[in-house]
Amino acid sequence: MKNAGVIIYTVEFISGNLAGCATSTKHAFVATSAADLLDDFNTIGEELSNLRISK
Repeated sequence: MKNAGVIIYTVEFISGNLAGCATSTKHAFVATSAADLLDDFNTIGEELSNLRISK
């Protein structure tokens, strides 16, 4: 899917084993607390709100 241009985010709690599945290191998040999780999902939401669908 990454090769098809699909952006893949990973969000993990503590482990950090899925970073290689994300589109890039910018799209991989490892939270160590509930506050980190909230920040990570807010960051992803802000990035997704900037996307536009086009043909």
